Amino acid sequence: MKERKTRITNPENKHFAIWGILRDDGRSMRWLARKGGMSFHHIYHVKYGQRTATADFRARCSMAIGMHVNILFAPNGQVTS
Repeated sequence: MKERKTRITNPENKHFAIWGILRDDGRSMRWLARKGGMSFHHIYHVKYGQRTATADFRARCSMAIGMHVNILFAPNGQVTS
């Protein structure tokens, strides 16, 4: 059987502040999927760099969590204006 290789195209996605915010609030990617109207698999692939965090994805996350996009998607929590 052929081994399936996953191509990571956006490794920086894993360092967005959103993942720590979800963890600290006791929320999961499944919760975000329900609140944001997205599939769990889509969120998973964005987190692990297999898909890009598009403007639509970021807006849905922002609405679901109730925080500004610049806060959620700052690398390593470094908020920019």
